Amino acid sequence: MVPVLLVSRKAGLYPWMAVASIMLGFTLESQLALSSESAMEPLFLADTDLALTVYRAQMILGFLALLACAFAALWVVRNTGRLVIAWVSLAMFAASFVPFATGNDTGSPPERMRLRPGGSHLPNILHIVLDEHMALGAFPAEIAGSAEAEGAARRFYEEHGFRTYYNSFSHYRNTDAVMASLMNFDTRSDPSVYLGGNNRLIDNAYFKKLSDRGYSINLYHSGWIRYERTQGIEFGKVVVGKSIERPIALVDGAATLRERVTFRIHALLRKSRMLRKVLSVYRRTVSPRLSRLIGTDTTVHLKQYTFGARDAFRILEEVLEDLEVERTGQIFFLHLMIPHSSYFLDTECAIAPYGEWRSSYMAASRRSELTSKTDREKTYEAYFRQVRCTYHSLEAFFDRADEAGLLSDATVLIHGDHGSRIVDSLPGSQRYGAAEARHDADWFAA
Repeated sequence: MVPVLLVSRKAGLYPWMAVASIMLGFTLESQLALSSESAMEPLFLADTDLALTVYRAQMILGFLALLACAFAALWVVRNTGRLVIAWVSLAMFAASFVPFATGNDTGSPPERMRLRPGGSHLPNILHIVLDEHMALGAFPAEIAGSAEAEGAARRFYEEHGFRTYYNSFSHYRNTDAVMASLMNFDTRSDPSVYLGGNNRLIDNAYFKKLSDRGYSINLYHSGWIRYERTQGIEFGKVVVGKSIERPIALVDGAATLRERVTFRIHALLRKSRMLRKVLSVYRRTVSPRLSRLIGTDTTVHLKQYTFGARDAFRILEEVLEDLEVERTGQIFFLHLMIPHSSYFLDTECAIAPYGEWRSSYMAASRRSELTSKTDREKTYEAYFRQVRCTYHSLEAFFDRADEAGLLSDATVLIHGDHGSRIVDSLPGSQRYGAAEARHDADWFAA
């Protein structure tokens, strides 16, 4: 920004014109990031080193696009009039409102393979991981909505005949460590020994045992853990639902015009790799000194939202269809990003007003986005609404499956991976028992 402001001053332009040209550059760079995700997606699915190379190249191109757009805009203003840049900026921003999907958000998850027959003598197994689901008995009772959310979960499991365990804890606070240790029945080793690049699961004792018994293994997941990359296992169907960012409030018409504009601005800023780098440097170097100087927190966070729950709904529908096709010899393994952050759904899974959305993600500075007791309570209230949505959708799934007799002989397992992680600071350790005690339930109860 500084070079552009100096050039604009020398050229006799108003500072706001330089700022407008920079915003135009950010808009162009953000749209470049959004549109290129579709082309990059096959690389990430293939787990290649080329994906990282493309990512770095995209960032460099984004930086060059930013500078080129800014200086080109200054040249246009200099030669054709100062209002041109304002109109071009407005046109670029308006064009960004055109609804489009990127990645795999095309209405249904991509089908990599089809179901293949398993042992006819083996009952089906339905294994569901509900990402970021707190353990029953560990919901913070002091926060509004806790009793209703936990009550909905308890009723679901009781009515469907589950054996339920209360006050359970995971050994780790992050999904990759939790699932790597769980799938290998190993809580003593460092879970990283089971993980390769891009969270590829190097070994999976659970799937190997089932495969050896004659089960055909079908995966439905978000792509965060690359279960299907384990060598030595022949998988049946693999569905990867990419939880992407898109103008959901605009596309679904669930918000006011002001909320749509606000959301779109946030989406564009989040997609700017250069802006994220600038803010990262600011948080590490400038913000701590400035906060001490003026006596208040000056950390700047971009709101971060992902919509994995939408993939979860589509996956549940697809699994119902697959259960009808193969009644024996199958394990249907679902790792669903629900009730995982972001919390953008109401109790019946409709999109909540944008002003009520919350996220539990940690900022790049490794400090929580939650800065007060009120923030934590509001975020938990949104989380509880999404928990109730989870059981609203599971109830519909199991009612239809039971009505068709799809699970009459099946073994069904449902569990979480870690706690809600709605906290005001990081724990002292990745591992349960070594962290600050006051955060045990938030981080590890699952």
